[in-house]
Amino acid sequence: MAADWHCHIHAYVLMTNHVHLMVTPESETGIAKLLQAIGRSYVQYINRSYRRTGSLWEGRYKSSVIQAESYLLTCMRNIELNPVRAVMVQAPGQYRWSSYRHNGLGQADSRISPLPVFLAIDRDGIEGPRRVEGDGGSQGVDCCQPRIDHANMG
Repeated sequence: MAADWHCHIHAYVLMTNHVHLMVTPESETGIAKLLQAIGRSYVQYINRSYRRTGSLWEGRYKSSVIQAESYLLTCMRNIELNPVRAVMVQAPGQYRWSSYRHNGLGQADSRISPLPVFLAIDRDGIEGPRRVEGDGGSQGVDCCQPRIDHANMG
């Protein structure tokens, strides 16, 4: 779906009440159109599945531009470690709804477009993507963070 709107997803995590995405759009309207398309299809799915109606998101998405290339990996780590910090899992690889299995463990995920800075990581003399270590304690940027309105679920 991201390719339809000329966007590249580098990292994501779907939490119980919000979503974090690291996205590079090819056009000025790319992210807005991508999130609109996701909202349409996902909200319809949730509404049908839970026999509910109405809006799912609490408001518009929030976005921030990550200007420093050196900050990209910190943001990616913070996105992918979110389920660990929320005490949903003990390790990020245990969480199914995240890009960590692709970025950190090398599992295939066609939704992900790797960042060049990530592909350049060289661990133990082996080229290519490797697990990014760290505790995720640094502040991250929530590139896109729509929130789910749980009051309408049920």
